[in-house]
Amino acid sequence: MYRVLFENENLIVCEKAQGVVCEKDPGDSDSLIDNVRRNVCGDALLCHRLDRNTGGLIMLARNEETLKLVEDAQKEQRITKVYTAFLIGDPDRRFGKGDRFVLFKAFHFKDARKSIVYIYDTPRRLARPVETYVKRGEFFADRNITRCEIRLGTGRTHQIRAHMAHLGYPVAGDGKYGRNSDNKKAGFRYQALWASYIRLDKDLAARLGVPAEFRSEPDFC
Repeated sequence: MYRVLFENENLIVCEKAQGVVCEKDPGDSDSLIDNVRRNVCGDALLCHRLDRNTGGLIMLARNEETLKLVEDAQKEQRITKVYTAFLIGDPDRRFGKGDRFVLFKAFHFKDARKSIVYIYDTPRRLARPVETYVKRGEFFADRNITRCEIRLGTGRTHQIRAHMAHLGYPVAGDGKYGRNSDNKKAGFRYQALWASYIRLDKDLAARLGVPAEFRSEPDFC
């Protein structure tokens, strides 16, 4: 379900497996937070969340003070999160040469009733701005997928999955925003999306007594 990469009196950093929910939905028998509270820290609090089928790094606070510090730092963009993703297709020049992150802006609307997100290029009523940075990596022609690094400027529901699909390069293995025929060829059990890097600014890291960086390699690589 998860493994603990780091813990001290303030913070727990876990590597969550794909297919595991952070918090229980109806029908789920267990969740990350319930398991951590049973086995690691009874007062653990989620600092952020990952989709069920997204694996990788997740931070949990051991007290309310730490939770507020981390949440405030996230709002102030003093915490950087980078995801590894395999995208369907070859973005070629649209995502740049792979030497830097390229910013894509759009507008995000969450339809809670249908549990789906829509991305628009222009403002719409109730749609919120999103910023997604993408760095292009290696293209694998035999599976028609490209490895990319993705950094969030904003943190909206399904932002990476919906935004990449809107750009024409859905996350491989994503049944909601991608196509089954493409996913079958790509050959991933879950969506190929992994929270692989977290960096805290030096002041926050020092205050919490934690390393400034955490890394995790996707298990589907």
